[in-house]
Amino acid sequence: MSEELAFQYFFSHSGMAVAGEATAIAIEAVVADLSRWAAYHPMQVQRVGVLVTVAVNYDTPTALCIVAFDRRVIYGSNTGRVEMGRVTIPDGAVAGAVYYLDIPNAADKDNGEVIAGGEVVAEIVQAGTGGGAIAGDFQPFVCWVPRGLAPLQNINGNSVVTLIQDTTTVQV
Repeated sequence: MSEELAFQYFFSHSGMAVAGEATAIAIEAVVADLSRWAAYHPMQVQRVGVLVTVAVNYDTPTALCIVAFDRRVIYGSNTGRVEMGRVTIPDGAVAGAVYYLDIPNAADKDNGEVIAGGEVVAEIVQAGTGGGAIAGDFQPFVCWVPRGLAPLQNINGNSVVTLIQDTTTVQV
């Protein structure tokens, strides 16, 4: 992906990890879903990543923090959930460092396509561990572009886009 495209897509972040706030996502956080972005419109994810908000120091690292980005085809459901890729946060990462992965890649067979009514989920799949004190916080993000809007059904056969014909007239 050319860096000239940097301003041609939308950027979404979790809003959870401002350095020093209690809601920051720690590299040693429990393995779990962290952030979710609902798809109100069909979208194609082009880049996923993390912004380091507190410098990373694993002391004696035994496992690096790994964040996976998944696509859900049904909002709030793991049915049909597919991983789009993973970002590893290295020891020694400084605050302000950005680590990202471009989509499509070998892990994502659907090129990051998310239908309306679906979701993108960031999750820690491996918590950072090590001896002594562990420091480091991050904020996950997703970069995406809108795709064409057309009536579709999700894998359960439910309508995910309903077009409504507006018959309202305005008198001028």
